Amino acid sequence: MRILFCGQSSYPNNNNAPTNRYIAIAKAMAFENEIIFLNRIPLLKNNYFSDNIEFKVIDVSNVKYRPENFLKRNFIKLFLPIFEFLTIWKLNKEKKIDWINIYSQYFGLCIFYFILSKIFKFKTILHYVEIRSEFKHRNLFLKLNDFLYDNYSMFLFDRYLPISHFLDEYLKGKNINSKTLIIPPICDFDHFNKLNCSNNFDDHYFLYCGSSAYDDVIIFIIEAFEKLKTDDSIKLYLVLSGQISIRIKELIEQNSGRIKLFSKLEYDKLICLYKNALTLLIPLRNSKQDEARFPHKICEYLASKKIIISTNFGEVKWYFKDMDNALIANDYDVEAYSMKMEWVMSNMPNIKIIEEKAYKTGKKYFDINAYKEPIKDFLK
Repeated sequence: MRILFCGQSSYPNNNNAPTNRYIAIAKAMAFENEIIFLNRIPLLKNNYFSDNIEFKVIDVSNVKYRPENFLKRNFIKLFLPIFEFLTIWKLNKEKKIDWINIYSQYFGLCIFYFILSKIFKFKTILHYVEIRSEFKHRNLFLKLNDFLYDNYSMFLFDRYLPISHFLDEYLKGKNINSKTLIIPPICDFDHFNKLNCSNNFDDHYFLYCGSSAYDDVIIFIIEAFEKLKTDDSIKLYLVLSGQISIRIKELIEQNSGRIKLFSKLEYDKLICLYKNALTLLIPLRNSKQDEARFPHKICEYLASKKIIISTNFGEVKWYFKDMDNALIANDYDVEAYSMKMEWVMSNMPNIKIIEEKAYKTGKKYFDINAYKEPIKDFLK
């Protein structure tokens, strides 16, 4: 079958979670199928190069790199619907399109692909990964968009890929006829195994990777780290994307030498940081937003053959058990979380046993190979 992946614009650049999830699902879906990525907006910088392009990619505007000229950028955005319509029309004329995948936060774009599905008679899949209306500090336009997305997108498409059990129940609660397949964060475990990573920093460290938008989570992790009874030989590595708040900068400065900050790392270098960490941090809050979402980093953490330290909320409860295949704090509490980090430092010889169980869990639920057959059945 011919299957398109639409809505995102950064393939093959894999420096963000949405693109990494899209790529992983494309790999699982590529079994006996032709996969084509459509980049809507040219986002790649003109010095970007990748020798790891696994799928055919089409830039709908015929512009590969982000234009420096402001007018040209906005001209492309203005005519994007026409460019994308013509691209899909040509592809469908060349060979029938069977399915398109949609990964987007915009309800208007969902309507656009819904209309195209009626014109070209292909089937559609929406990747559902968040409760948008739970986002804070949104302007009026985005609040309206989030309301429409969370209440009406489940009536527009043929299939849905929720990332969590919560979202699966949410979709079916809104539309009992929703046809879904839960796919948690997945990645290519074989790629992780091929990388031979040495610890270039010679540090013992905990690591957290995420967006600076979750500043309260980052502050939570720093405060838990500060409570550890340790000298400067144990570090905290923060791999953050986006603008860092003043408060986080202050905390890093107060812990000068103990906290190292990283950003804009190449994907394989990031994986090597994972592989050499003591443990990997991913606390989830007791909120509807965190109950619905499931951070993509979890599959990458497990593929690195490391254990996670998390909290007993959301999807974590479905896959992990404390002191078995992970370290789980019962509450989103600085003291409780810090105690789990303290346990790691006091029980180094026992970590290996938990790491082995964590990796088995990863292979069973978070590896792309685990979903080839379920996806094949899902598309029938």
